[in-house]
Amino acid sequence: QNTVASLGPKQRRQYKNASVRTIASQLLPPDVNDVVLLSNLVVSPSARRRGIANQLCREAERIAKEEWGYNELFLRVETENEAARGLYENRLGFT
Repeated sequence: QNTVASLGPKQRRQYKNASVRTIASQLLPPDVNDVVLLSNLVVSPSARRRGIANQLCREAERIAKEEWGYNELFLRVETENEAARGLYENRLGFT
């Protein structure tokens, strides 16, 4: 369920410039933890092997830490996608 989308227009405006943390702390139940999740990262086949995925992951980590105040970023990748898992685990240090 999209918590902000379930609000009326007037209530949504209240959160227009709010941080993710503010929205989560005010709208989610206290037993729900907010996390940063990187999922569905795709680089066009014609642009692969140029370090683009690495740059995108590093930028996502930077935004999560510096702009949103999170200490960790979770990654979602399909188990059978060995090429992506190799990149994330071996080259970028995800576990």
